[in-house]
Amino acid sequence: MLVDQQTNNIYIPLNNIQPDQTAFLEIANSILSEEAVLGYEYGMSVENPRNLIIWEAQFGDFFNGAQIIFDTFISSGEEHSSCRLERFLQLTDSKENRVDADNVNMQVCQPSTPAQYFHLLRRQGKVEDYCDPKANSSRINKILITSGKHYYSLTEKRKLMNIEDTAIIRVECFCPFPTLELRHEVSKFPKAKGK
Repeated sequence: MLVDQQTNNIYIPLNNIQPDQTAFLEIANSILSEEAVLGYEYGMSVENPRNLIIWEAQFGDFFNGAQIIFDTFISSGEEHSSCRLERFLQLTDSKENRVDADNVNMQVCQPSTPAQYFHLLRRQGKVEDYCDPKANSSRINKILITSGKHYYSLTEKRKLMNIEDTAIIRVECFCPFPTLELRHEVSKFPKAKGK
């Protein structure tokens, strides 16, 4: 938002995109009570499903303070995100011995690009991009599977070391786990070892 320093008038560009705009951005600070805030915001998202309600917890202690809300409401609801992936994977109904169906109780994701984050928020369109555009399938002997910002560190190192026999595949959604899609992507590299 922009604030006129002389009049204190506030202008929010996102709220003035179209003359007949029906969706608006509102930013509000709240008291530091993770359980209360998350409970309120979860209730807001249930009551107003067309609104995009995001609860941001940058550190593990924020999540710890709201654990009751996660255990009681969110893990039995639809979806949420956090940097502590293993905690959420334990709350899912995903199984390691079968392909997940579309009805898993939550999505656990670690997007590595702004586009992936956008699509996760919109819950539509292209959810994941597995491919490694730099990999030549006839030269690949090794496949690395990674997620998040590690993808960029690995591709940079591969370029610096002039490694041409290694493909880097991104898996950004851990639940539901994309078993079939990952198998398809790996099959593009028939010379890779350890299949």
